[in-house]
Amino acid sequence: MIPLIPFLLLGHWLEPLIASHFSEGSADGNPWWASVVIVSGLTVDILLPIPSSVLLVFAGRSFGGLGGAAVGWLGLNLSAAVGFWLSRRFGQRIVDRFSSRADVDDFELLDARAGWWALIACRPLPILAEASVIFAGLSDMKAGRFWPPIIFANGIIALLYGMLGGYAAQQQWFVTAVVVAMVLPALFIVLWRWRQRVGQ
Repeated sequence: MIPLIPFLLLGHWLEPLIASHFSEGSADGNPWWASVVIVSGLTVDILLPIPSSVLLVFAGRSFGGLGGAAVGWLGLNLSAAVGFWLSRRFGQRIVDRFSSRADVDDFELLDARAGWWALIACRPLPILAEASVIFAGLSDMKAGRFWPPIIFANGIIALLYGMLGGYAAQQQWFVTAVVVAMVLPALFIVLWRWRQRVGQ
């Protein structure tokens, strides 16, 4: 129930606001354009504060659970490719610009303990998902070690959010699903920061 609390308290003005941006007919008339917007948004998410979870839910609403998962999976993998290439190409400057030292330190510790499992563990976490990709490129991780966990984790994430979006659209509570998709990643951030403070 925790992710739903903000919606329950603020839903009377959140729902019309979100509905205006995600109207029920917005993608039906031009699915090609919808797919371009979703994939493009997910691709640049590595560099910009775009709510990828909302785009993944919208993909499920627009193309159904499996179709939305496929579109979301493509966008997530393109985002990882951009981040991996940029971090290899520009190195430390990328880290300094887009990740805090604490985030990178956290991933270094997680990577030392879990190896490539760290990439999977970080994929659903805001901030650390991007930091893990950037660190992988910065540390010259081999592509053969980087891509299998990334492709697998992105597939699971895209499928879960895509099915959520598809089911929510069928049940006429798509706006609620969008709110949950926004609140849940924020909750992850709060819990992660709390864990950091407790561990200090």
